[in-house]
Amino acid sequence: MQNCSDSNITLSPQDIERLLFRWITLGNKEYYREKYGQIHTVPAWDQPRMDLIRHVVNGTPNVGIKQYPTDVTKMGFGTMSKKSTERYVQDKLIPHYEDILAGKRPPLYLVRRRDGRLVLQDGNHRLCFARAMGLEWEAYIKDYRVMLHAIWDNPKKKLYQNLYVDRELICNGQRQDSLSRMDSVRQEDIEGKRIVIMGCNNGHDCFLACERGASFAMGLDIDGGLIAYALMTNVYFAYPCDFDAVDLRQPWDGGTFDTALVFSLYDSLPDQGVLVETLRRAGCQVIYFEGHCLTDLKDNESGYRARYTSFLMHFKTVTPVWQDRYGTRWLYRCEKGT
Repeated sequence: MQNCSDSNITLSPQDIERLLFRWITLGNKEYYREKYGQIHTVPAWDQPRMDLIRHVVNGTPNVGIKQYPTDVTKMGFGTMSKKSTERYVQDKLIPHYEDILAGKRPPLYLVRRRDGRLVLQDGNHRLCFARAMGLEWEAYIKDYRVMLHAIWDNPKKKLYQNLYVDRELICNGQRQDSLSRMDSVRQEDIEGKRIVIMGCNNGHDCFLACERGASFAMGLDIDGGLIAYALMTNVYFAYPCDFDAVDLRQPWDGGTFDTALVFSLYDSLPDQGVLVETLRRAGCQVIYFEGHCLTDLKDNESGYRARYTSFLMHFKTVTPVWQDRYGTRWLYRCEKGT
């Protein structure tokens, strides 16, 4: 790889082969997991349009149209009828190919992620053509921290919790105490453990758990939009994480875990017994439970605990381990016992 500067490079065909795919979604993650064993380090060229573009380059676009799958929903890319595929090839791919032959090659836009690997940010068609034609290609690179700001510093999807990387604040959220709360979770309950986080929001606590050595972290939230951004954010981190959009008002059965983190979720569930059943199915021996902000019980731990007795009574031991700076929330470490 020839470096022109920190932000401008020339990619060889071998470099293009190694670029990574950003758009991991709820629709395509299972396809990629089955193929690669994980969902954060996927070749950028592995997408349905690649075969169509290869046929355009080889001068056999009609064969590509005939062979193009009519159902690619398992890859999360939607469907195209034969007629719409023909229009896509004629109106988009062939003119694009002709522009490349004429020397029109706008740069690719990449992100250098945490481990130094390069993620394709913009230019899916250009990348696929470059791979099919064996071309070098110019590219601009940005640091992943810049892209995290672009993803999360948006008033329309304002972060609930701060976002940290290696304890460095990257993006400000509405709630400022998530790092200190996570610090109160014992290392023995995280390191080498499978963690499930119920009500994970933007995935921040999953990332923190992995930084502290969790073998796997699963984040669940009812908001599919937040989950989509968490999946894409983890492409820049490459942590052993997964995320799913789950309505925890219904029992969830998604595997077994060692530790559960249940933060500010309880009062959102009309039937809290469902949460108890979900935790039973998950097999967690340790649960960290935070209730909601109760200003009428400021600095009153016994009153706060009493408010959640119907949940906490299911555990052998319940130990307060953290209090927010306003004295209106408490975090409990709960053990199921034998």
